[in-house]
This record gives sequence, C-alpha cells and structure tokens, in this order.
Amino acid sequence: MSDSQKTEPTAQMAVPTTVRKRKTEQEKIEARLRYAASLKAPATPLMLSSKQAWKRLCAKTGCGITFGAFQGWIRDGKIPVVRLGGKIFVPITIMEHVITQCLAGHPLI
Repeated sequence: MSDSQKTEPTAQMAVPTTVRKRKTEQEKIEARLRYAASLKAPATPLMLSSKQAWKRLCAKTGCGITFGAFQGWIRDGKIPVVRLGGKIFVPITIMEHVITQCLAGHPLI
C-alpha cells in the first residue's frame, strides 16, 4: 500500500467510549415510583372481607341474613375463606358461586 492510500485515524473515526453515570439516590427513588405507578390493580378485587362479602350477598339476593349467621357459615366451613394474619377474606369466585346457589334456591352444604 502506498503512502497516499493509507488513512490515518482522525478524531471523527475515534471509537466513542460510554461512561455510565451512577444514579443518585433521588433518581433511584423516582425510578421506583415510576415503576410502581405503572402497575395496575385489577378492576375488580380478587378477595372480599367478610363484611363486604355479606353485603354483596344481601344486595344481590335480597335476603335478610344477619352478619352473625354469615359468620356462622364461615365458621362451619360452608363458605371457604382465606385467613391472613387474623383477617378473613372470601375469594370473589366463591362468593359469586354462593350467590348463584342462593338465587337458584339450593341450600349451602
């Protein structure tokens, strides 16, 4: 190769080096908040408290069952529940099944 054909590296041909900038604590917090804001809760809850489940049962069936009787059904195992830290939750699918059974006139087993 002749001297005229050789190309010397110029500033334009230099390989850019990337320097990662460390995030500050504030930037980390803001990134976490942006991520948390992007998460969406389901439109309908997956679980109801026992009071919410009782109110839904009364509203949808028009029955006049007392909250004490509803708690008795839970205590007797007629309505399956999830217990978390002393709190009782009824899965929404179970509650919809109970409402359907009540509207059809079937007893809770």
